[in-house]
Amino acid sequence: MGVLQSLLWIQIQDFPKGIPGYTEDAGVSPQLRSEVRNADTRACLNMPNIFWKAKHLQIQEIQRKVFLALQQLVGAKHKKVTAGDLLDVVKHDTIELLNEGYKIFHTMHNSPPYFEWKKKEVLATCCQIGHPLFFSLSSADTQWEQLIQCLGQLVNHKTYSTEYINTEMTIAKKCQLIAAHPAACSQYFHHHVDKFIKMILMGPHSPFGEVVDFFYCVEFQKHGSPHIHGFLWVKGAPNVCTSTETEICDYVDSCISCSSDVPVADKPIAKLQQHKHSQTCCRGAQSVCQFGAPWPPKRKTQIVELQTAEECPQFASLQEEYKSLHVRIDTCICRSATQEHLLMCETCLQHL
Repeated sequence: MGVLQSLLWIQIQDFPKGIPGYTEDAGVSPQLRSEVRNADTRACLNMPNIFWKAKHLQIQEIQRKVFLALQQLVGAKHKKVTAGDLLDVVKHDTIELLNEGYKIFHTMHNSPPYFEWKKKEVLATCCQIGHPLFFSLSSADTQWEQLIQCLGQLVNHKTYSTEYINTEMTIAKKCQLIAAHPAACSQYFHHHVDKFIKMILMGPHSPFGEVVDFFYCVEFQKHGSPHIHGFLWVKGAPNVCTSTETEICDYVDSCISCSSDVPVADKPIAKLQQHKHSQTCCRGAQSVCQFGAPWPPKRKTQIVELQTAEECPQFASLQEEYKSLHVRIDTCICRSATQEHLLMCETCLQHL
């Protein structure tokens, strides 16, 4: 143990210049990028190593930003910000009030100036192009055979066949592989999103039409799977404020379908678009889904306008009627797990 601690201390002392004898400064970022993408996963699977180097990168970037802020001219009087100004309580509060001490961090991801910068970019795009369309993408990481095969080789050093993944491998085993190598999963998801945007959204056969511009942000769920929320600016798309209800509904029907009557080959894809209750839906002692699922079936696309109790005299009675209808819908959907024909709109309406 003493030898390992000594070797670790030598590595930290010489980092990022490498082992003793090497004088070339490799830098933290290239070394971390090399470790994450290397076929040898010993450094990549060491979470303390990755987080320590990520923290070191952030500290270096903050130091460079602070040094730059102390050298540049700020304010109307063109006075330099010195260390004495930062130690002075009055001047320090003035710098914070004018937001001059935080503008330099707008290039650091997940910092408040960064989000403010991106928000202004989205608002500027809306002013120049118009109202966007909202879209979201989730990662079906347990359904990606190539990802599971890649993780099998990286983590367990085994080659899994497609038949074994689809028939014998359990969901718990797949989740264990995904949790063991988050870097590979993030890179795989980023590659899928990049190809989806270039080949589908921005391609000549885009289901939404001619996409002029787009914006999206990546979020991570509690169990680590990434997903994105974004905006699409589509040329010729209807505007909610100026277009008629018929124009909006026709455009929605041309892009989206809620029918479960799909070919057999598309059945697995259709099941991924069906809502399933989870811990996110019913938080705490709440027994009703916070998203309002299941939703009442309709024969055609409609725009439902929300009304308050002051606007509708029958609000209380209609609310109680909807609660009763919601229970019957939920029961019908539960029975549809064993009787798939109940998912059809007409059949479901008959049972209600």
